[in-house]
Amino acid sequence: MASKAAPGPVSAQDALQARIVAGDAGALDELFRSSKDALGRYLASRCGNVTDAEDALQNTFENATRFIEGYRGDASPRSWLFRVAANACTRMRRGHKNTASLHVPLDDRPLADERLPNPEDRVMSKVDAVFGAIERLDPVDRKVILLRDGEGLSARETATALDLSEAAVKSRLFRARKSVRAAADALAG
Repeated sequence: MASKAAPGPVSAQDALQARIVAGDAGALDELFRSSKDALGRYLASRCGNVTDAEDALQNTFENATRFIEGYRGDASPRSWLFRVAANACTRMRRGHKNTASLHVPLDDRPLADERLPNPEDRVMSKVDAVFGAIERLDPVDRKVILLRDGEGLSARETATALDLSEAAVKSRLFRARKSVRAAADALAG
């Protein structure tokens, strides 16, 4: 009769991962402190210059703090943080950085085309552009933006409703908002 092996000791990385998943803010600070130098080197090589790397590092820490609830523990905390860093650098290279307007629901922005003389026509022209842009979205992106911005569901609720990960919902929402705003902004000239 074989006996069950006693569980081995928990590694420091596993313990840190469990603390982060549990929402321990001190664990996130610990991850930041232990990863800062390595992240800085990684971003300097990836972003191409020190200034962008420093901005991307700051964005990494801000985004990690903002989106920690989306961390499910599927990857080690360090690899998750490096993925956040890679995304920050990619946005920097594309010129987006963290464009705040792309994280604001559509209904929080003015809807008016100032070139039209009648105020009602100005608003309706922008509304038509927004609805047209929403209709042209990928079907899943359209569902995401309608559930998040139209229905006010949280990222978690939207993910559950569409059988997606929260990270996928956030990514699709960002992309959908960007596309819809580009269509509306093109109308404004």
